[in-house]
Amino acid sequence: MSKINLLPEEVVAKIAAGEVIDRPASVVKELVENSLDAGATQIRIELYGGGLEEITVYDDGEGMEPEDLRLSFKRHTTSKIKSLSDLYSLLTLGFRGEALASIAEVSKLTIKSRAKGLDTGYEVYVEFGKEVSFKPSALKQGTLVSVKDLFANLPARKAFLKSKRTETAKALEIIRGIMLSHPAVKWEVFVEGEPYFRIEAGTEEAILAELLSIDERYLLTKEYAKLPYHLKLILTSQEKVYPHTRYLYFFVNRRWVKDERLGKLFVSLLKKYYGSYGFPAGVVSISLPPQLVDFNVHPAKWEVRFRREEDLFHLFSSALEDLFGRRSSFIKERTKSKEKEEIEDLPLSFDREVYRVSESDFVPPYEIKTNISQPQGKTVDKGLPFFEKEYTSKDALHDFRLIGAFKRSYLLVEKGDELFIIDQHALAERIIYERLKAKAKDVCSQKLIIGKTIPLDEVAFSKFLALKDELLRQGFIFKILQEGTILILGVPDYLAGEDVEWVLRSLLEEEAPALDLRDELLKKTSCLLARKKGELLSEEEKLYLVERMFRDSLFTCPHGRPIFYKLSLSELKNLIRA
Repeated sequence: MSKINLLPEEVVAKIAAGEVIDRPASVVKELVENSLDAGATQIRIELYGGGLEEITVYDDGEGMEPEDLRLSFKRHTTSKIKSLSDLYSLLTLGFRGEALASIAEVSKLTIKSRAKGLDTGYEVYVEFGKEVSFKPSALKQGTLVSVKDLFANLPARKAFLKSKRTETAKALEIIRGIMLSHPAVKWEVFVEGEPYFRIEAGTEEAILAELLSIDERYLLTKEYAKLPYHLKLILTSQEKVYPHTRYLYFFVNRRWVKDERLGKLFVSLLKKYYGSYGFPAGVVSISLPPQLVDFNVHPAKWEVRFRREEDLFHLFSSALEDLFGRRSSFIKERTKSKEKEEIEDLPLSFDREVYRVSESDFVPPYEIKTNISQPQGKTVDKGLPFFEKEYTSKDALHDFRLIGAFKRSYLLVEKGDELFIIDQHALAERIIYERLKAKAKDVCSQKLIIGKTIPLDEVAFSKFLALKDELLRQGFIFKILQEGTILILGVPDYLAGEDVEWVLRSLLEEEAPALDLRDELLKKTSCLLARKKGELLSEEEKLYLVERMFRDSLFTCPHGRPIFYKLSLSELKNLIRA
């Protein structure tokens, strides 16, 4: 008996839908892209119940004729391509004819549309892939799509989704990204029937600044053309960096992409200008002839392939050089300027009466030791030094020789017949982490003189709400000012005087969940302190790092990455002879 079965059409349709539509945010993405392809200048989006209960998207685009409307939700029906050759000259965001069909298979779908020049619109209602009704409908020009009861016929898929708040945040994240690629469109977003935000048509710079809640003066813009490419860069300056690349948006021919290779290439070129302190937020927009790029490589069209990928390196490096000049001395410049910036969060002595926020505003429900003043005549321990005392090679317990440093990042150390190539940042991070861990056994809060306001996007704020009780246990004192904005009043003592916003953002804005929050906080803090030190290590500090590595048998950084690569003399000889 044959073991291979021909799957029923219903199963095939559900599998196809699962590839394209994995959560409500995917529905929002596909519907908004259809609106943009229709030439919309205004788009209104409504979300209910995280998008599972209802998603509504209205646009003032060209609309659909009645006969097109009845075909629009069927598989592989599209107005955007007609032949195979059209796949290699795409000028639209959608092209496969799968999005509406996939949405229709897993929801109750209503599409109302009125084409330009028609006196009336029409409405089609589809329930889990089957057309139920088709009739005239009152609607001004454009298209309105309503998706209800998403995944009601796929309870297994629904079970893997997050909370309604998290799913709403994911959908809003998609909207924000697409908005940046089409700044000439007016956007209105409603959540649970209430206005959430409204963005008027404007420039990419203005929209980016509004989305990041920063001043436009922090944005650097550069347009660079080298045929057949045109590149536009909008990056935050070195004074406004983030602990991740989540706010770097890549667009290819106005399509938002999340291509790992493209991102890694660009980020690798940023270190020369941003040092080890973090990453910029911004827009990287590439325009090129459609024949030189292939978007048909990912079910959700997030990835892209370029015919001449080697051109991108020269394009990015030339544009960055034009934007920042040929200088790479940012690290020294920022080190000097940081001295003044860090003063305001130092836990110096102060009178309770002048504290900016009343202590009655927030009382943590846990017993936390607090330290709100320092004895006279004593200075605050700002951060953690790499070593406790003056250190020289005479103090070494192990027999090694520091040969030097390569690219100010890797230490070259000779020990016996072996050469160690050591990542000095990873090693410094591990040593600081071990010291922080030893000191962080008892929760002790340090109140700030001036509360620190931190705006968070929807995803990060949702994660903050899920972790807030544990953050309290770890020594944070805070107040929620409004949806998406928190005020930090106190921090764990090991974070006193440090960039608490950097640490919290790196914790809340990264995708991976924190299984052990205290340990994750220590890792983020040790990374921050090691980054602050950067490549500017003295000879004594380098010696101390290597000594600690050998003495304590340190092999990996706090995140598990190797600290060094070891090469024996015999291996080196074999490599050269080969």
